Formats: sequence, structure tokens, C-alpha cells
Amino acid sequence: EQNNIFDLETDDSGTGLIIYNTDDEEFKINIGTSSAPNWLGLKTTPNPSVKCSVASGGLSVNVNTDSAINAPIMGTLEWNDDTDLFNVNTSDHTITIAKTGRYIITVNIALRSVVNNIAPEIRLAINGIETGGYASTGYISNIDGHDTSSLHLTEVVTIDNIDDKISVRIKRTAAAGIARLRPEIGRSNIYIEKL
Repeated sequence: EQNNIFDLETDDSGTGLIIYNTDDEEFKINIGTSSAPNWLGLKTTPNPSVKCSVASGGLSVNVNTDSAINAPIMGTLEWNDDTDLFNVNTSDHTITIAKTGRYIITVNIALRSVVNNIAPEIRLAINGIETGGYASTGYISNIDGHDTSSLHLTEVVTIDNIDDKISVRIKRTAAAGIARLRPEIGRSNIYIEKL
């Protein structure tokens, strides 16, 4: 019926109008007026995320090296909500992100060593360039059965370029010697979520 059609140009009571924006692929609500709209996105789906964990091949890698290496924690894909957004490379242990924006990244590394006084540390890298904070809590004394430790890091990063590559760099910061990821598959992992 003609009387039930809302006219945005003549009616200034557009507050509360909900539309589906096909460009942004989301519902939006006008919290402004018809003459001065202020469109706010309504989330209808969870943020896309990806999670990877260590596979058996990563368990034999010495992660206590003088030069930083990519931590071998991307051997098993746990899930990938958006394969157009996240591309996991299990051979070089990187995740390529196809869209700019902010992402939260959480890393967990479980360590084991029979060497006294080792302490690997990790740091995120974008395109091989380390960025953000350090996780340096992985000290192992190897005294009285203290032969395991862990590193945990959460960062919010801005991806400025399409196809930036994320990796987790790990290196030695104390005594030399072999340290490996703990032998339980899946215990060391990375989780990335688009904000």
C-alpha cells in the first residue's frame, strides 16, 4: 500500500532505519536522521579467524638458535573461517592476510629442553620485520626436573598492505643448546582474528 512506503527524502525520521549494504555485506542501522545519516554496522556473523598448531615435523626443530627463525607452529590447520582472507603456508610457517585492517594475534609456545639455563623468546613479524612486544618468559633451569616452560604473546596489529605475511620469530637469549617444542602435538599454536 502506498501509505506504508517510507520516503527518505521527504521524511526526516530516518532514525532506526535498517538496511542491508551490499558493498559492505552487512546490515546497517541509521542512528542519525534522513538528512544527516549516521550508519552503524550490525554484526550478524563472528569475526573471521584462523588457528594453526604444531605438527609432528615441527617437534624436531631446535628453536634455541642464535638467529631468529620462524617458529614451526603452523603445521596443522585447526580451522580457517575465511580462506580468501587467511592463507596458511605450512612449509615456511607464515600466514598471509589478504585484507588491511586490525587483527588480534595470540601465540602459545610450549618448550622442553635438557640444557641448563636456556630462555628462547618470541616476537611477531610482518613480512619478516619484527614488531610489537616480546615474550621472554620461557626460562628453563633444567634443575630438579624443571625442563619445560612456555611463551605466550597477544598483540593487536594493523595490517597496512594486502598480502602481508605474519610469522612468529623465535631465538636464543640465554645459554646455547637444543630446545624443542613440547612433544604434544597441538600444544604450540597461533590464533588470528580480524577485528
